[in-house]
Amino acid sequence: DKAVHRLYGKGGDAVNPIAKHFPKATTDGSVNRMELKKYLSKNFEQITLLENIVHPLVSADREKFIEKTKFKINVFDIPLLFETGSNKIMDKVACVFVSKAIQMDRIRSRRSMAEDQIEKIIKQDSASYLSVLPKVKPDYVLHGDDWKEGIQSSTRENVIKTLSEWGGKLIEIPYTQGISSTQLHKALKEIGTTPDIRRNKLRRLLLSKPLLRFMEVH
Repeated sequence: DKAVHRLYGKGGDAVNPIAKHFPKATTDGSVNRMELKKYLSKNFEQITLLENIVHPLVSADREKFIEKTKFKINVFDIPLLFETGSNKIMDKVACVFVSKAIQMDRIRSRRSMAEDQIEKIIKQDSASYLSVLPKVKPDYVLHGDDWKEGIQSSTRENVIKTLSEWGGKLIEIPYTQGISSTQLHKALKEIGTTPDIRRNKLRRLLLSKPLLRFMEVH
């Protein structure tokens, strides 16, 4: 994200190429994200054109960082790692699996895309680890250690077996004892609503419609 902000900022390397294809999306020498969003709202297929502009520039920015860094070990968080081929220049790849709902909530929090646009960019259409792992062949898979027993234990064994085909390893992160996300979600549903739930609903509405009507009741 920081790299993209630099590229979109005043005098950034992405400004002129974006201005060429999205003329109204630049203001005072920088990319106007809201105007750029309008282009994508009218024709989301243009996201491919935008990616073809931005991804090579992000890769070049990363190469500059690698050349200048003084650290022996560097960790990169790359959302489109495999789609852009960036995995090929990495020494090791670690995958962290999250549900589609969490993926969508993270993108919603940026307030940069509407619901239908978010659906289009999320590639993982299956909750199965086994359908994804052979495609990406990560060196490491990170997962919470709460699946050693119970219904997910068989999935865990299959993941370990699949990883062994190319020498991958499973790293399990200890969960806080006595804390269950399932129980927390259940408790929230029993409450019915919370400030966070209301804010998230409002955020989704603001992203989906240009004009909203509200009735205030006391």
